[in-house]
Amino acid sequence: MNIGFFSGASGLMAYQAEMDTVAHNMANVSTVGFKTVRSQFEDLIYTKMALHDEENIRLTGHGVKADRRQLLMDQGNLNQTNRELDFTIVGDGFFAIERDGQTQYTRNGNFGISVENDAGYLVTWDGSYVLDGAGKRINLPLETVKDQTTGEATGTTQNYDLKGVKDRLGIYRFPNQLGLEPTQGSSFLATAESGAAYSTQAAGVKDYDLLSNTLEQSAVNVSDEMTNIIKAQRGYQFSARLVQTADELEEILNNLR
Repeated sequence: MNIGFFSGASGLMAYQAEMDTVAHNMANVSTVGFKTVRSQFEDLIYTKMALHDEENIRLTGHGVKADRRQLLMDQGNLNQTNRELDFTIVGDGFFAIERDGQTQYTRNGNFGISVENDAGYLVTWDGSYVLDGAGKRINLPLETVKDQTTGEATGTTQNYDLKGVKDRLGIYRFPNQLGLEPTQGSSFLATAESGAAYSTQAAGVKDYDLLSNTLEQSAVNVSDEMTNIIKAQRGYQFSARLVQTADELEEILNNLR
């Protein structure tokens, strides 16, 4: 296989991966707390053009690859929801949740209440437990309902006291948040590259705001993604043309022989 053909074929695979990444971003333009992902392109190995010419060593490349993806942690726009269990972190940081037996981290503060044997717990939209600064599930105490006339308890205790929930939410950070691994549910997993998570409360970090009654919207910039789609399409078309041209040249050489 000649080098031109290989370079064109590698370009097809790289730009297909880029279009997949852009499509993923565009599909999550309305996902709360979603962070944009970017493909990273790298040129491939270089080899000698003339194997027996030691004096004039000229190198030629062998195409491109897009095997790494980079997270962008830009702050998304804030949406006022007027819902008591909606929270937004303004600044760096993540909520910690317990999902599928592991701790994950998210910017999606759309929480609710799960009732288990009369005990209430703060959970995410899919039922994952929200954790506090010590990594424990946040349980919600029952609130005794009183008669508005007499001021006495009615005996009904079906409401959960949400006072102080905001102060109990754990906010976590990483030495390198760009090294996090995206996973389902607009969440992230810690990696060796990101480093271990640490609680901002335990570390005494106070350079962020935690807002209630709001949600952080997706950080995807639609105009940027449309530009990336056009670039990926053009790159794919040029790579396909390279493959076609290399194949035609190979056919001509075979006919000459």
